[in-house]
Amino acid sequence: MGKLAVLLGVVVVVAAAIGVYWFFFADQDEFKSDYTLLDSDDEIKAGMTIKTKTNMLGEESESKYVVESVSDGKVKYRGESNSEGQFEEQLNSYKPTYLDFDYTSSDIPSGVTVTKNGNEYTINGSFKQYSSTYSYDGLKITFDGTNVTSVSGDHARVYESTTFKDNSEYSVSTEGGKVVVTAKYSYNGTGELDDDDFYGDMLLSYDSASFDGPELTINETDGRYGNVKAKIYTINGTSADAHVYKDFEVYVYNGYMLKFEGQVDGKDVHYNAYIYIG
Repeated sequence: MGKLAVLLGVVVVVAAAIGVYWFFFADQDEFKSDYTLLDSDDEIKAGMTIKTKTNMLGEESESKYVVESVSDGKVKYRGESNSEGQFEEQLNSYKPTYLDFDYTSSDIPSGVTVTKNGNEYTINGSFKQYSSTYSYDGLKITFDGTNVTSVSGDHARVYESTTFKDNSEYSVSTEGGKVVVTAKYSYNGTGELDDDDFYGDMLLSYDSASFDGPELTINETDGRYGNVKAKIYTINGTSADAHVYKDFEVYVYNGYMLKFEGQVDGKDVHYNAYIYIG
């Protein structure tokens, strides 16, 4: 299954609009992009920058990766990414074992406090476990011994290694018998890939198998994106995995998606990829 299908499998609910500010800077990245760099892995050189910007069913994300060196078929790079959005969880996901410790027991990690008021447990503080630091700010969980009936507050996780830092922040509330989670993610670090894997890891590949189903139509035309001739695939209908596409256009060059836009499940989606040296 293609990366796009994986993205669509993430259930996000928040309605987020991309403003004129975002599009202005997206246009600048498109203007300086040279998509012929995707013609060969030999084009991967120090200073190459790949950026992606996505608004997928309400989840917005941006990433930027810069090649630091290429030697003996290995690409060393530094990167950063940020995303935010909303999704839903079941209330019983927050049973006592959810937090990597039982908040109803006396075995609470050092640095964390749990205050009990009836069936409500309020969690504050932080603790470190291996390479991760977990923190809680007024996280309230109402648990009657069998079921969780309410959740609210904030919690976060920071994972830090010698090469990267990964930060996840969650603000939770209870609505309609479900937990609504507003999430923010950020990544900053360095990595290394084989040169023949680099483009495939940084960009979305177009795979027609990701858009299959008897009620789906795909129309292929020739067009342009930036400085290259691209194939444009216009997709409409319902896919085998029950996603509904309307006027969904994908711009593809050398097997990679440079842009897509349209509607999926009644929501506007956008994706743009940019690549340039310097």
